[in-house]
Amino acid sequence: FEADDYASALATFDIVLLPSLRDGAGLSIMEAMLAGCVPIVADWCGPAEFVAPECGYKVAVNDPSNMATEIARILCILDNDRSLLRIKGDAASTRIRSSYNEKQFLESMNRFFICAVSGVPLAS
Repeated sequence: FEADDYASALATFDIVLLPSLRDGAGLSIMEAMLAGCVPIVADWCGPAEFVAPECGYKVAVNDPSNMATEIARILCILDNDRSLLRIKGDAASTRIRSSYNEKQFLESMNRFFICAVSGVPLAS
């Protein structure tokens, strides 16, 4: 796959399911969200940082059975109201484009650099 082929393939899907507890950075979920997929992720680490209620779903990290039940519940909601796929998918793409772009990255790196050089802690 070329990068464009991958992005085109992602755009053919409505939902991305990533309940992983080991995807620390969350880059896969960002790519899928950018393509308009509705994310369903474990409420843990990187992927959970990108998903807001208006654009996807976070599943509480507890025992596997409860997580599976919650994922099934969410899938039923989406199946019963397919308009949510477009609404949340568009919101997911917008969230990534507006909040996680090159400009935002450079501004964050500049803040980190200033804090590191000045010794002043980074404000949250």
